[in-house]
Amino acid sequence: MSRPAKRGPKADRGLLKDSILDAAAHVFAASGFVAATMQNIADEAGVDKKLIHYYFGTKEDLFIAMVQRVFTRIQGASLLAEAFNDPAGDALEKYVVSVMEAFEDPETGPALISVLRSLSTYQSAAEAFMRFIHHDVIPIGEQTSMPDAQTRLTLVGTQLAGLLTARYILRAPAIVDLSINEAVRAIVPALRVSLTHHSSPQQVPN
Repeated sequence: MSRPAKRGPKADRGLLKDSILDAAAHVFAASGFVAATMQNIADEAGVDKKLIHYYFGTKEDLFIAMVQRVFTRIQGASLLAEAFNDPAGDALEKYVVSVMEAFEDPETGPALISVLRSLSTYQSAAEAFMRFIHHDVIPIGEQTSMPDAQTRLTLVGTQLAGLLTARYILRAPAIVDLSINEAVRAIVPALRVSLTHHSSPQQVPN
């Protein structure tokens, strides 16, 4: 009797990590960032909690990995880099559309909304998100020749966070009623100003 073919360890590892990240997204969405526990996530994934710590580290590290996966899926790094190199092009619109679609996707949206809700309330959530920003987002601007890239990118992120908060947390009717394309057309001109017209503050004479 022949044995079934054994799957390679790398393939198994990738599938297992994806399963854990899926479970983390579900638990973060259901419980919120702070109330979610590694044991809850392990139970959801059907694995030992020690395995999650082995692959991802802390709950904050797991959250960062979850957001990084979404950022990779929406091609965030390439779109932001393209927007820096050509602010007048369509990469900025594509990036904002991708972010909003991720928030409205039934698989990724609930977890992202839960985390967004936690940022202003829980220091641990804010610190984890800022680690993602500094590791994955800020370097995109620093790799360009544009002056004040970090400040420009932070301004873009702040305005986009305001739109996401108004639409998905505050549920402001004027914003909720817009289609994604309408919302993008409304905010992108302001984002372009942040990318193209910001300059370092000048010292005010006494």
